[in-house]
Amino acid sequence: MAQVYFFTGFPGFIANQLIRGILTKYDHVEKIYVLVLPTMKHQAKMKINQFNEQYSLPDGKISIIEGDITKVHLGIDEKMNRELETSVTRVFHLAAIYDLAVPRDIAYRVNVDGTRNVNEWVQKLQKLKRYTYFSTAYIAGTRTGILKEDELIRPPGLKMQI
Repeated sequence: MAQVYFFTGFPGFIANQLIRGILTKYDHVEKIYVLVLPTMKHQAKMKINQFNEQYSLPDGKISIIEGDITKVHLGIDEKMNRELETSVTRVFHLAAIYDLAVPRDIAYRVNVDGTRNVNEWVQKLQKLKRYTYFSTAYIAGTRTGILKEDELIRPPGLKMQI
């Protein structure tokens, strides 16, 4: 069955590697949409041109959608949103601020509010089969395996915001 992919966080490294893997391993890719900040559009076009040449993709196989996860409906225009709602089957949410030196309000707006917006947006996708989210959580220490939020030890007086 043909799959329609939607990525946030393009043209970032992880998105590039995942798209490369999908194009290499699967022949069921009908379309790939990439949500791109307007300031990253040129860089995204260059990366898509590389994919088109490397994999001999037809024009339009990978399409740029200008938007912003910090905005309602991801800043995507209404007509495009209707098209996505009836076609997207797989979502990879990769957009985030990974730099710990970024001011808290900016990181919160992107990593928390932006993820909330993506979570709300994907609920409207009628054909969604899989939603993959790459977390920006950092944990220090040597423990391996699953670590749940309720297992974290907080210093006295420190409040955790989620």
